[in-house]
Amino acid sequence: LSSGRFRSTRHRVINASGAERFAIPFFFDPDPDAVMSSLVSDGHASSAPSITASEYLASKYRATHADYRPTP
Repeated sequence: LSSGRFRSTRHRVINASGAERFAIPFFFDPDPDAVMSSLVSDGHASSAPSITASEYLASKYRATHADYRPTP
C-alpha cells in the first residue's frame, strides 16, 4: 500500500536470558469496510487499486494459510 516506500519490520525475539518468556501479541485491525488506498509517492499515484480492510486481510490469510476459508 505504500508503493514499496515503507517496509515491514522484521519481527523476531532472541531470548538471551534463558528464563521463560511470555509474549502477548496485540493486533489492531481497521473497520472491515474501511477503504485503504495507496500513498502518493513523489507526486505519482500508485497503480495499486483501493481495497477494503477485509479484502486486504483475507488476501494475507489466503497467502499464509492454505486452509483459510472466509466465513459467510
